[in-house]
Parts: sequence; C-alpha cells; structure tokens
Amino acid sequence: MLQPFEGILGNVGIVLSSNAVIAGLGFLTLAFVSQALGPAGLGTLVLAEAYARAFDTLLRLEPTQALIREGTRHRAAADRSPFLRLIKFGLALDVIGSVGAAVLAMVSLAYIGGWFGFGDDEIGYALIFCAAMLVPAPTTMIGLFRLFSRFKAYSRTLVLSAALRALASGILFLAGAGLEAFVIMTAVMVAVERLLPSVLAWAILRGHIGPGLARTPLRGINAENPGLWRFIVM
Repeated sequence: MLQPFEGILGNVGIVLSSNAVIAGLGFLTLAFVSQALGPAGLGTLVLAEAYARAFDTLLRLEPTQALIREGTRHRAAADRSPFLRLIKFGLALDVIGSVGAAVLAMVSLAYIGGWFGFGDDEIGYALIFCAAMLVPAPTTMIGLFRLFSRFKAYSRTLVLSAALRALASGILFLAGAGLEAFVIMTAVMVAVERLLPSVLAWAILRGHIGPGLARTPLRGINAENPGLWRFIVM
C-alpha cells in the first residue's frame, strides 16, 4: 500500500531532523577525540577503523533492497512462509557476510598491513576493530524498519548510538585517556551500533513478523523471489 503524501513528508522530516542531531553529536565526538589524541593519534584511530570498515563494505552483500522489494509482496500474503523465509535469508546473509569479511580482514593484516604503514601497535588496533565487525551488520533489520515505515524508531536508534559515542568520548577525554582506551571504546561503539538496530527492531516489529522464523527452512527462497540476487549484488 502506498503511503499518503503527508506520511512521506513526515518520514523525510524525521530523517532530516535526526541527521542534523547525529551530525552535531558526531562533531562533538570529533572534538573530544581530537583534543585528547592530537592529529597523530586521531589519524591512527581513524585509519585502524577505516581498514576494518573497508573490508566490511567491499565484501559483505546487503539484502536491504531485496527485502523491501520482495517483502512488500510477501508480507500481506495468507501464507507467511515466504516472508519469514526472506527475513531468515537476509539475517543469514548478514551473519555470513559480516563474519567472513572480518575474518578475511584479520588474516590480510599480516600481508598488507605494511601498505598502510601499520606497525605492531597499529595492527593490534586494526584487529580490535575487525573483532567488532564480527557482530553481524543490521541491514536486514534496517530493511524491516523501512518496510513497515518505522522511520522514527530507526532514527532514534541512530541518534542513541551517536549520543552514546559522544558521551563515552567525553568521559575518556575528561579522564585523560590515551589512544588505546579510545580504540577500545570506539570498537565497542561500532559493535553497539551494529547490534542496537537488530535488538530494537526485533522488540518493535516481532508482532509484524510473527512466529516461526527459526523453524522456517530456506529451501525455495530463489523460486519465491525471482531476481533476488540481482537486487543484492547491484
């Protein structure tokens, strides 16, 4: 069912306002970290995190668009199995892709870490961020937020994550913490930012999803969703 024009405008307003708050909190976080670590420490922190994120971005397939496209058709059907199968497939793809990308990033450090100028300390920092990336990306749950038009709930999870990162950065700044503490804190926040949408989405949307997700087999996923992989790979 198409949303009314007023509803679309409302969703756009929610997204824009939350983005403004997130940007402000991000600026505050950057101020705390840069003041605590200086340019060199900040650069090391950013590079170590960017290394892990690069593998995650390049190697992990995202089922969000496929879930929205096919889920719109399946969710209103009398037979819930195709919809549950699609969700389970997306969750499996998130887990396999996240773990695979993180493990490959860890293994590759021994071979390409020197390309980034990593010494022993920097390799250790990058490994911490790779470990954080083992937490499955929440792309399927993000797709469900969008599918059920729960933009406000999803925006709140993003704002909460940004606020927690800013708060933790401020505490470490006031405590006079060094680079290692900021690396650990940032890696923990990466894991939280990946886990939080999944936890909140399940709490909010389990009534829409219904029971039987764990027992639903994946057999038949391709036949029920023609062109599924095209939307995932694109």
